[in-house]
Amino acid sequence: MATRDAEVELRHDEPNLARLNLVLAPNRTDLYEWTKQLALDALGGIHITCTAPRNSLVPHGVDNDILLGLVNAAVLQGLPEDDTVRVTSRELLRLSGITPSARAYEKLRESLRRLQYTA
Repeated sequence: MATRDAEVELRHDEPNLARLNLVLAPNRTDLYEWTKQLALDALGGIHITCTAPRNSLVPHGVDNDILLGLVNAAVLQGLPEDDTVRVTSRELLRLSGITPSARAYEKLRESLRRLQYTA
């Protein structure tokens, strides 16, 4: 149990990701784009548009876990000045709170493609 507690302490919450909610919560979607407007405390009103590349879908479901895993990796690596984070697939799954398996690696690949090419 001590190892599990240590792993949890290494996690990092990114307030902007939680506040802006850039990844759709549903596990399935057929959306190629979405738009929303938010009113934030210090920033006032902002407009967000998420657009997926051709023949793809906007980030959704497990993509949020993967995104948070990438944030955790960046924090653990001291927020590199060149914005480059190096992590193995297995490490990324663990930082994302996902148990490594053949299915998890396939979902990770799909998720990283969605996150990489979405604007």
